Amino acid sequence: MLLGDLVNDCAICSIFQKEGWETENQPGDFSDHFPDSFQRLIEVHDAGYAVPNKIYQCPDCQRYFHYTRTTPGGSLNATQTYIVDRLAPISENEARERQRANPESTHHTSNDPRCPRCKSYNVAKLDSGAIGGEVFISYGCLDCGHEDFLDEYSLGTWFF
Repeated sequence: MLLGDLVNDCAICSIFQKEGWETENQPGDFSDHFPDSFQRLIEVHDAGYAVPNKIYQCPDCQRYFHYTRTTPGGSLNATQTYIVDRLAPISENEARERQRANPESTHHTSNDPRCPRCKSYNVAKLDSGAIGGEVFISYGCLDCGHEDFLDEYSLGTWFF
């Protein structure tokens, strides 16, 4: 199916076909969300390493969509973090090329921060600081919205 071909009568994905869909939320507030029909799309590929990078397909008309989540900078208020979810229509050839160029990711190291609630690696740093020789980093989960779980470590004391 060509990118320009629209199946406007598709009960599942016609709302996404022309320009896709985009949401923008702050961590923990997912009030801006995709329409319910998004849940009916089938995930066919996940090449996300630190952030989601997925390909979905409509089970009715076989149309492909590329899904990404970003936390762009440049906001007028530097203390605010925004999460932008984007679903864009792509051609079948582009879907295949993305799958070839970005093999599915399952690699995470033991040092990668992980949400204690949903076990996702899709987290963002909210704050950090140090008290004495202890460093604290506060994270928020971009998937379930859980906030303020900590990674902490000691800088240690070196004697010479």
